[in-house]
Order: sequence, then structure tokens, then C-alpha cells
Amino acid sequence: MASHSEQCGVDRLLFAAYCGELHLFKKVAVKLDWGEGLAKTVADIKDSNGQGALHHAAAGGRTQVCKCLLKELKLDVDVKDGRGATPFFHAILGGHIATANYLLKNGADPATPNVVLHHIFTPLMLAILAQSFECTKLLLKEGAGPNIGSFGITPLGIAASEGETEMIKCLLKGGADPNIPNFYGLKPIEVSALNGNYEDVMILFPKTSPIQAISHWSPAGIIRHMHSEEARQKRNLQLKEKFMELKAKGEDAFKRKEYLMAIRWYTEAMNADPLGATLLSNRSLCWARLKEGERALSDATACIMLRPDWPKAYYREGAAWMLLKEFGRAADAFSNGLDLDPENRELQKAFSGSSWVGLMLLRFNSDAVEASINSLEI
Repeated sequence: MASHSEQCGVDRLLFAAYCGELHLFKKVAVKLDWGEGLAKTVADIKDSNGQGALHHAAAGGRTQVCKCLLKELKLDVDVKDGRGATPFFHAILGGHIATANYLLKNGADPATPNVVLHHIFTPLMLAILAQSFECTKLLLKEGAGPNIGSFGITPLGIAASEGETEMIKCLLKGGADPNIPNFYGLKPIEVSALNGNYEDVMILFPKTSPIQAISHWSPAGIIRHMHSEEARQKRNLQLKEKFMELKAKGEDAFKRKEYLMAIRWYTEAMNADPLGATLLSNRSLCWARLKEGERALSDATACIMLRPDWPKAYYREGAAWMLLKEFGRAADAFSNGLDLDPENRELQKAFSGSSWVGLMLLRFNSDAVEASINSLEI
């Protein structure tokens, strides 16, 4: 285990890579040399997500740092982080076209654009979400599949949802199929019409097969239909049905301990019910089971904002603080929950475990923290 001073050095090195501070990066790397040479030392340095210096440099768009790592230290251009993402993926995610191009020219695998991470997004989909037209074009050029997606999410569907007109044109030119519906059964042209993006409807219209439910098949007719009371009521009914379906799928995935999949379903269900505190509570627990303390806390905090009178929301907050080893704050959260429900046994047990003696035991026993998190239920 790295000493405190070594850990500080590791953090500084990764920060320097991300910020492009090449002089500082080299200086810290020399100090951290663990006796096996700089290349071996730098290659072994990773953060809690398995991301090394090259991932951080690519994420920050720091081409010069990438050059140093590849040319001088001979690092692997396709090294994967803890979730399977390469430096090229991080460059694309950040919209850094120059860095992405540099990595490609230096051997980055051009098949990478079709990888699906977190069971959800491909680099092409993320480039569209990041509004990076240049990265979108580059990925399509390098073989990214314009129709590759999951759970009813496709690159063209995202572009339609975001109103990205130029990207819609680019994707159609690259072979995107406008007849693939999203999870709610809506084709991209219907999404564009619902959002009032008339230009996008005009672009998609010639390539979209007629939809039986729309009696007058024309750009204006599609928009009128999507904003009709009949269509609105039908969408609301479908949303309620989908919400229950998605929530149930999330709970089933949780029971199977497929926490990333559960997060995916809960997140999708939130599209049907954006103010669903229960979904945030469940997703916070999933993040906690994955040891993602910051994300667990973020969802718990949002849950408290929506339902400040719900004891379980504070229970989730306390669990997140425990994971982050902020035990004093965990005790405060559990105490706030008990103020609302003094007889709640789960909160009583959690607060008791966050007593001074309990905190000391947890502070030096990460297994105890993990066991405590794993005992929580949705």
C-alpha cells in the first residue's frame, strides 16, 4: 500500500497529466520512481477507476503529454481502464479531436468506436451528447456503427433528442436507420416533431417509412399529430406502463447483483418520472454497492431535495458518507433520519454503528464498511 506522501505524488502526477503540466509531470514521475524505471512506474500508476496517466492526458486533451507517454515512455496506446475504456475513448468523450487524431496516428485501435461501456453508450453516442461534430465525423470515418446502441438508444435517436441538425445529416449520410424506434416506441422523426424541430423533421421525412398512427403523412401532419391531445394521452399511458416495467427490471437486476444494469433501468425509468425520489434512492444504493461513493452521495442528496421528510433519503446519504469514510457526516445523516422516524430500526442500527467506538473500528477496517453497505436493501 502506498504511503500518504506517495499517494499525494500519484495524485499530483495524474493531475499534471490531465492539466498538461508536462514539466511538473516529469518532475513528479522522477520522484516516484519505484526502482524499476520511469516507464514501469508511470504505467503502474492508476486512480481508483483504473485510469492511468495516458487516460488522464487524453481526457484533458493534452496531446503533448500523450506524446511524452507514448514516444518517451513507450506506454501502451490501447491500455484499458477499470471499465474497459481506452485513452482514445476518453479523448472522444472530452471532444478533443486533435488528441484523438494523434492517438489514431500512433496505433490506437480503430475498432474502439463500437465498444459499449456501462451497458449503454458507445463513443459515437457520447460524441453526439458532447456536441462534438468533428469527433462524430472522425468516429464514423474510423468505422463506428451508426446504428449500434442498446436499450432502444441509437446515435440518431440521441441526435434527434438533442436537436443536433448537422449530426442528423452526418449520421444519415453514414448509414443511420431512421426507422429504429426508441424504448418508448418513437422514431427519430417523432422525437424531432415533439420537440418542434421542423428542420430536422424535414431532413428525416424522406428516409422514414410512414407511421400508421399518423393519418396525414407529411412534415406538418407529423408535427400536428405529435402535439395532439390524442397523442399526448397515449404517450402518458405508455410512460406509466414503461415506468412500472423499468422500475421492476431495475429491482430484478439489483436482486441478481447486476448493479450497473439496475442503474441503467432506474435511469431510464427517471425519464418517465424525473421527480421519482424512490428511483434516486435505489440508484444511490446501486452506486454504493459499486463503491462509487461520490455518485451514491449525489443521488442521495437529490433524493433529500425531493423528499426532505423521508427518513430513507438520509439513510442513503449516511451510507454514501460511510463509503467516502466521512464518518462524522454519516452520523449526522443517520441522526437527521432518526429525527424524522425515531423508531426506525435500520437508522437506529446505522447510527449506533456510527458511534465514536464504531467509527474507530470502521476507519481502520474497510471490510467492515463494505459489509455494512452490502447489508442495505432497496
